[in-house]
Amino acid sequence: MSKQYAVVPTREGIEGVLDKAAIMDALSRRIAENDRDFVTLIRDICKPAGNAAQAQAEAICNYCKRLPYHREYGELFADPKDVLRHGGDCDDMVIVCLSALHALAIPCCPDV
Repeated sequence: MSKQYAVVPTREGIEGVLDKAAIMDALSRRIAENDRDFVTLIRDICKPAGNAAQAQAEAICNYCKRLPYHREYGELFADPKDVLRHGGDCDDMVIVCLSALHALAIPCCPDV
């Protein structure tokens, strides 16, 4: 499984958990906008749920809940496609869920 650092712009003057949330949000938006393979995987996962946003969001959440959790030490974010296939840590799952919701045009943001 490939791991990579997230290189995304974040808001200035925000530190700690708020900065981490801003980075995860920016990364998830970039994934949703630029990773066609990820978007295709998300659409396949949501296909049985139909077109309702609530049902699609629940389908993504339920899918992620079934993925294996892999504890990680440090601040590396896994490739979202790898997370969908093999699981990841809590940060990886948050990024996948946010990216999926953004890809489906469902408004969302991380809550701190």
